[in-house]
Amino acid sequence: MLPLFPLGTVLFPGRPLPLRIFEPRYVALLASVIGGRNPTRELGVVTVRAGREVGAGGFVATSDVGCSAVVQHAAPTGDGAFEVLVQGARRFRVDSVDLPETPGGAGYQRAQVRLLDPGGREAADLAEPARRLLTAYHGYCDLVGAQPLDLADGPPEALAWTVADLVPLALTARLEVLAVDDPVARLELVGGLVTTEIDLVREVRAFPRTQPLEAPTPN
Repeated sequence: MLPLFPLGTVLFPGRPLPLRIFEPRYVALLASVIGGRNPTRELGVVTVRAGREVGAGGFVATSDVGCSAVVQHAAPTGDGAFEVLVQGARRFRVDSVDLPETPGGAGYQRAQVRLLDPGGREAADLAEPARRLLTAYHGYCDLVGAQPLDLADGPPEALAWTVADLVPLALTARLEVLAVDDPVARLELVGGLVTTEIDLVREVRAFPRTQPLEAPTPN
């Protein structure tokens, strides 16, 4: 069973994500994965599709597909919260969820999950869609005046995850990317989404500043 951590974003394999964990049920979740005799350091990030991340009642619907997150660093802040850095690891699909027995929904959920096949492909299959995606990514960075990261030397399989994380795509689009099994189809999908984002920025002559085009770093 994988403990679930619902967020209002999408985590991709290999990508870092800084978190501030403060709600008691998720502090308890963190303690369960980093403490004890056999800490797994792994939790399951699913996306909130309706409701909210925290507070009374909490979320009411989450995505069926998620990404496990490995805790890289966790430090208490002194006020009961934790500054945490996780890294995306393995995609999964939720088969069933065990609801917490704590009254009022104060506990965290655990899920029976099925790991999704990474969908291996020959390098030759990935070369052209990867090239087109890099071109689209650099075109977006040029358009918004951002300094692109050097992604040319990384593995093509990881390129779609990285670009989808760096470019501020809509939440529904990010979930669509996460659900794609085939690496070639994923590269092509992200390339199309970035091209659409370029067209949108040109049309409205504005672009979001809420998600920087650089990898997040822990505080």
